[in-house]
Amino acid sequence: MLDLLTWLGIFAVSLFVLIKASDWFIDSSEVLGVFLRLSPFIIGVAIVSVGTSLPELMSSITAVQEGSSEIVFGNVIGSNVANIFLITGVAAVVAGKMELKYDLTSVDLPLFVGSSFLLALMLFTGKYSVGEAILCLLAYGVYLVYTITTSEGEIGGIPIAEAPVEAKSEATVAVGALESAGPDNSAPTSLETRPITEAGTTGDDGVQDSNTDSTPQAGERQAFPWKALFILIVSVIFIYFGAKYTVESVVALSELLNIGKEIIAVSALALGTSLPELSVSLVCVKRGSYDVAVGNVLGSNIFNALVVMAIPRFFGALIIPKTTLIEGLLEMLCGTILMFFVVQDKQITRWEGYLFIIFYAWFIAQIFELV
Repeated sequence: MLDLLTWLGIFAVSLFVLIKASDWFIDSSEVLGVFLRLSPFIIGVAIVSVGTSLPELMSSITAVQEGSSEIVFGNVIGSNVANIFLITGVAAVVAGKMELKYDLTSVDLPLFVGSSFLLALMLFTGKYSVGEAILCLLAYGVYLVYTITTSEGEIGGIPIAEAPVEAKSEATVAVGALESAGPDNSAPTSLETRPITEAGTTGDDGVQDSNTDSTPQAGERQAFPWKALFILIVSVIFIYFGAKYTVESVVALSELLNIGKEIIAVSALALGTSLPELSVSLVCVKRGSYDVAVGNVLGSNIFNALVVMAIPRFFGALIIPKTTLIEGLLEMLCGTILMFFVVQDKQITRWEGYLFIIFYAWFIAQIFELV
């Protein structure tokens, strides 16, 4: 009993460290990106939107290195199911009704559905080759090209300069205020606390005067953000150890409870690594940015299916456990199709949110053979 409580504690602490270190990594990387004069949108695509999936990626890579590659499948499938049913469901219940303005059916939803079915077709064979991993990374590259291209044109038929904040991608909204970062390179306020209004400008009352230009002037010499670099290095170290002990605790708990590692991965680990997405979605709901809340789920699932599953394959062969293969893939595909049809009318109601939560409860109960 003492061993069980000890490993439960290690799992909780290591998972918290992994998620918190990922937040530090995102914040410090944003500061360095501003110093290097990178495009705010590129910072968002490369750091913010990917950063919320760092826990899944690092824990999956570590799992392969530790010889527990079956955790990768459970982590990816479990996270995607949690994103669709739990996170979207909770967001819809909290919001009452999420009305969408951005036309997701143009490209985002097809890519979301396509990534899920591509992964499912690859995994139904019971193996996952290096060639398939490369194809998945190429597919994600196509998604990035679309995202970057869209940032330079229109979003949902609306010029970006005139598009409301709610119609922008998670990455764009999250870093929209980076342009107003001060010359001292101080870290921008996190997405959870920074009020965002039109054009991503902020102030003491949540609105910044559009005439105020606090961006560094051309030719103005800035001090290198050594503090941000130090935090970045420290966060990488904490991410490594957080992922390492998270995986070790999953393995230990599976042995103590006589439960497959993939079962714990698809439930507890997947839920834990999905907490950043849940936090982002709830914050977006509170400020009425429903498109961003839904886009957060779509983008995270695309990244998980195409990148989190692919990169660990280069570190070793992946075991696709048959015990969760059918249930996991079936639930993910059903959730993907249901999500596709639910957003067709550009709204997600509270009752649909309750239905999503029921689906997730059934999934967890089915995994543990409680129903």
